[in-house]
Amino acid sequence: MISFDCNVCYGCDVSTHMMYPIKTVDKLESKMKNAGMAKAMVNHIEIYVDGTSISNQILAEDIAKYDNLDGKWGLLPSQKREIPEGELMLKAMKKNRIYGCRLILETSRYFVKDFVLKDLFELAIERNIPIFINTVHGTTIKQVAELLKTFPKLMYVHICLSDRFLSTFIVEYPNVYVDLTYCITDEDMEFFVKIWW
Repeated sequence: MISFDCNVCYGCDVSTHMMYPIKTVDKLESKMKNAGMAKAMVNHIEIYVDGTSISNQILAEDIAKYDNLDGKWGLLPSQKREIPEGELMLKAMKKNRIYGCRLILETSRYFVKDFVLKDLFELAIERNIPIFINTVHGTTIKQVAELLKTFPKLMYVHICLSDRFLSTFIVEYPNVYVDLTYCITDEDMEFFVKIWW
């Protein structure tokens, strides 16, 4: 069986976590081969430490030599002018094989409000770019609900399956997807599949 993982992370982490990240992209590539994983969509752990623009640059440089690694960049409001805007961002994403974006509020420090991210989400909807949000990293499930209410066509990938509110999102919004990375509690994924498939 060949698998594809859309939520892989690597880099040096400064805090203690239950699951430690792989420290370099070379080691990540090696671990993927051992696990039979043919392709992955990755972000650099630096996104949680020094912020989005630095992490985006490191990620683009690191994955350039690996055809089986695609990236996810962190998003910042265009008003901050720290990452390319509009068409410039799309060109940079295409050049660097970046096929998704993440909201990371802990280090980026901005409000998750429709007016703050409107231009970016409209672009994501127009170009079918998935937005990955982990409700553990500063964005609440209530904020996600408000965003989806304003942007119902947004392709949203939820990265914390154990949120009990998620089932209502699945019913209401056809563009909500679930990343299974954090399905580590006993029968968490089985329960979800039993109810919704």
